[in-house]
Amino acid sequence: MRSIRRIGALAAALPIALPAVAALAPAACADPPVSYVGSRTSSQFSSSPWATDSTEWAVPPSGVVPDLVSGGPSVVLVTFAAEGRCVASSGAGACEVAIEVGGQRTRPRTVKGAPDTVWRKSGWGKRVLSRTVCVPYQESLRDLGVRVLAKSSAEARFELRNRQLKVERRAPVREDGCS
Repeated sequence: MRSIRRIGALAAALPIALPAVAALAPAACADPPVSYVGSRTSSQFSSSPWATDSTEWAVPPSGVVPDLVSGGPSVVLVTFAAEGRCVASSGAGACEVAIEVGGQRTRPRTVKGAPDTVWRKSGWGKRVLSRTVCVPYQESLRDLGVRVLAKSSAEARFELRNRQLKVERRAPVREDGCS
């Protein structure tokens, strides 16, 4: 009979004792929360033509989506679509597009520093780039702004029109492939 009373007393004390023990556990052992950043989608479109003959990276109008967040982890999914052409007098010009998130180049990439896509023809063609950046948990404020970058080779002119930039930031899921 005594053991049943002791079990009853322990069961009654458990709801009071467990929160006190949990409060004493060090916070460093706790996993970071799934996400403080929430989900956000931004989309921009511009039908106005834009051109560059610079061999340095330039940002076309409506090619920037600023975003400052804390917490995480996050996955940033970027889709950039545009009609473009690379006009070169020699016909051997190359025009390039790359995407950055928070100053970090997106993936997939085959070679470090290589462009995400290249236009080589003077006829208009449409391209769609879909890129991903996985961002680990971080308590301090960080930049997850997206920039589309474009440049041309020497003696070439890169022309873009009907540009659309869509940015989605969300908590990661297994299908994103983030580790």
